[in-house]
Amino acid sequence: MFSRSHYSTDTELNRNDSNEFLRLDGVGMDKIEWTDGFSVGVQALDEQYRNLVDMVNNLIETPNVDSNSAVITDLLDGMIKYATTHFVMEEGLMRRYNYGDFMSQKEQHVAFIEHTANFCKVEEGNVVVHDFSDAVLEYLREWWVDHILIDDMKYKPFFAEKGVS
Repeated sequence: MFSRSHYSTDTELNRNDSNEFLRLDGVGMDKIEWTDGFSVGVQALDEQYRNLVDMVNNLIETPNVDSNSAVITDLLDGMIKYATTHFVMEEGLMRRYNYGDFMSQKEQHVAFIEHTANFCKVEEGNVVVHDFSDAVLEYLREWWVDHILIDDMKYKPFFAEKGVS
């Protein structure tokens, strides 16, 4: 679909362009199709992104499940935990190499975790998801696509220059 060079460092990705990485799965909800266009040039981060994209797609592919079911709760809780692990690693690299836009990234990460955690409630010591809807899926899908293709692509040339791959 897109080559790695589709979005050069000289090209600002328009948020509408990120929709080109979404594909219709036939059920009415777009899944994220991983391509090399998502690569930020750091192998460990790319692997984590692939896993996060798979998690979003698993949520999309879970048909006709109650919004507060254990399946949805486990998938969403797992995504929050994995995203947190990813953010710690990504922010660690940014601090190590003195990435200039670190604080903006950190704020986005905190906002994502807080917003996503708001989909969950703790009842009798258990995490439960209430009202899991297409709007929640849309938020998760679009947040990850936009974050990777717009915000994280900004550090791709920075880490390449530092020899981080």
